[in-house]
Amino acid sequence: LCPTAFDGLAGYWICDAKEFRNPYYGSEMLNCAKVIEIIDK
Repeated sequence: LCPTAFDGLAGYWICDAKEFRNPYYGSEMLNCAKVIEIIDK
């Protein structure tokens, strides 16, 4: 979850890596994110 994406509406994404990168703000907020749920394979 990126709470600041889309003017505060929040942005969600699925990532298959243990180290995630915020796709919404590039290098400005690369590591800023909140894990909402972990989906087991």
